[in-house]
Amino acid sequence: MNDELKPCPFCKSYKIRYGDNSKVFSEPIYYDIYLVCEDCGAKMQIAQQYGKDELIKRWNTRKPIEDIVYRINDAMA
Repeated sequence: MNDELKPCPFCKSYKIRYGDNSKVFSEPIYYDIYLVCEDCGAKMQIAQQYGKDELIKRWNTRKPIEDIVYRINDAMA
């Protein structure tokens, strides 16, 4: 899989950090992995068992807030 990250869909920053909370839990099945934008704080988090490739895929297909607001406004019109 192409693991190249797209920029943050909210602020367009390329400062995206990968992490996990494995130090919080002793069993690997319980921890999450995440991507977080270091500029605006946007975060995508999934259970560890889905894997880093799935996390990146979800980050790269996330819709920017403007698109979401447009869809809501359009639906309410």
